Amino acid sequence: MRLKVMALPLAVLLSACAQSPTKITNTYRAPGIQLKLSSGAAYGGIYTVVLGNPFNVDKKQLDSLITETMFRAHPGPVVRFLTESPQDSRSPYRVVMLFNPTGTAQIQKLCVNPNQPTEDLGASVRLAAAFCANDIRESSVIGSVSAVDGPQDPAFQQLVRAVTRQLFPRDFDDLRDRGGKKGGVRRRS
Repeated sequence: MRLKVMALPLAVLLSACAQSPTKITNTYRAPGIQLKLSSGAAYGGIYTVVLGNPFNVDKKQLDSLITETMFRAHPGPVVRFLTESPQDSRSPYRVVMLFNPTGTAQIQKLCVNPNQPTEDLGASVRLAAAFCANDIRESSVIGSVSAVDGPQDPAFQQLVRAVTRQLFPRDFDDLRDRGGKKGGVRRRS
């Protein structure tokens, strides 16, 4: 009997881990993005524009939670995501994160026009994000999750982590070691 009682919670836990509620529906990466990420895009931090508030919470606290979650999820070198542009920064790089864009929003134009139309999705959250060099989209991703209680909900934080990982490809070293195949960068001899 004791073994059965322990097995049920373990089965439920394994089932929950196997079915991530996060869905990634669209990913774009420009050729050469890995080189740009490794060549100093993140020095001093990356200005991060967070548009929209899918919850009834303080916007500044939400932005802080999002950028902290992005920091922990970033697969490459240490990168700080900042909701205020670093003083004296001349970096052309920034991240635009748009919550709950409508179906008519033009995600490919987030770097040029980040103020896209949004909608209320109730307990669901859709997130469109772009990594920009000035007005040029280097990468973008769209993700969504259903039945979210708030910004502290693990499902919401998983969405932000998944989008961040897709926005910043981790495969730079792997591609570089392949001698430039699949858009990678050749090693200097």
